[in-house]
Amino acid sequence: MRAKLFANGGQTPRQEILVGAVEDGTRMNKKELNQFFKGMKPFLSSIILMLLIVGCNRDSDSRPYSLEFFAGISNIQSFNKIGQPDSIIILNKESSFGDTDSVFYNFIFRLSVDDSGKVYLNNERIHVYSPDGSYHESIGEKGRGPGEFQVIHNYLIKNNKLYVFDAFIYRISVFSVNDFSLINEISLETLEGMRSFGEFKVYQNGMILVGLKEMRKRASKTVVIPDEFMSYYIINNSGELSNEMKYETTIKGSFSINTEKMHASGDIPDDRTTLMEMGEDDKLYLLWTDDLAIKTYSSEGDELGGIYYPLENATIQDSTKKEFIQQGIGDYYPETHPAVEHFLIDDKERIWIATIPEDRETFEWLVLNNNGKLLATFTWPRHKMIHVVKKGLAYAIERDQESGVYTAYSYNIEWKDDTN
Repeated sequence: MRAKLFANGGQTPRQEILVGAVEDGTRMNKKELNQFFKGMKPFLSSIILMLLIVGCNRDSDSRPYSLEFFAGISNIQSFNKIGQPDSIIILNKESSFGDTDSVFYNFIFRLSVDDSGKVYLNNERIHVYSPDGSYHESIGEKGRGPGEFQVIHNYLIKNNKLYVFDAFIYRISVFSVNDFSLINEISLETLEGMRSFGEFKVYQNGMILVGLKEMRKRASKTVVIPDEFMSYYIINNSGELSNEMKYETTIKGSFSINTEKMHASGDIPDDRTTLMEMGEDDKLYLLWTDDLAIKTYSSEGDELGGIYYPLENATIQDSTKKEFIQQGIGDYYPETHPAVEHFLIDDKERIWIATIPEDRETFEWLVLNNNGKLLATFTWPRHKMIHVVKKGLAYAIERDQESGVYTAYSYNIEWKDDTN
């Protein structure tokens, strides 16, 4: 079964806009669509919400992409606002994982934790630490041979196996977390015009869900592509790609600037996107970052339900926006930040969500159960991003504000009754 996960409500052709050119056709991009619905909200929101959302009532300030994101979902728990939680969370530092006499990290972007509490970080290799922070050993080395990596783009642990995705040589290496031996190497089939840059999830049966993105040639002019997509396919243990696309999600738009003074390309800053996480039971969670909008799917791709909270979007005050306006793509730079920066699913199937407040130094974290009930909240520094919550510990990657050194830490999670 193919599930429609994209916020635009259906398949649409990729759209490129030459800055300064007149756009043909009647299809609206994100900015135009939001402008259109802004004027129509008072007339449409009550009707649309009655059709799409089952649950608590909410006001008429409905964002159109959140409504389209829920198209086809019949069981949506919708809440008026972020209410009073049962608890607040206090995090108490326990162990650190990072540089040793022989291992150094310029950056730490991700981490994984196995069921025994061992922590996995990477530079050119995967490095393993004991739960108390002591260094254990390394996995792999630089190269193209068995168990070697050119560039580690992503890795995760599932079924007591470590999966390491090297998108440079287009291979997933599978290691045992017991003795760190190489179990399998999966060379991925290619799809014309599409490529994966490390986005993947693993099911309990060993099948792998891989996200592919359309490859683009370098443009000779300044180009904005306001709507980009990630297409997901299933691959087996031999790397064979399924013929049918299983999912497609809307992700951040992209730009390419080519002028006499500047050559740059990348994602549109602060654009909205679809975040994906998988629980230990293979349930798939999709979150649209303009609101707190979540929908869930079974491992077979069946729609299970949704969760919705209306959140305010913090105003963008960065000087970076002025630079993009000067380069000619400012019309596609959002006026506000997304509502959500990041989320994760813990080993109890609770949903941890980092929301973006006006305060530029912190995230406001919300913890929900899988029915959307607010369990706890806490404020946490932005430079201490939490990546894993497992067996009563939260694992964060932190950048020292003075030295710039990256270190991972584990924190004991204290749930305290909120009596305020």
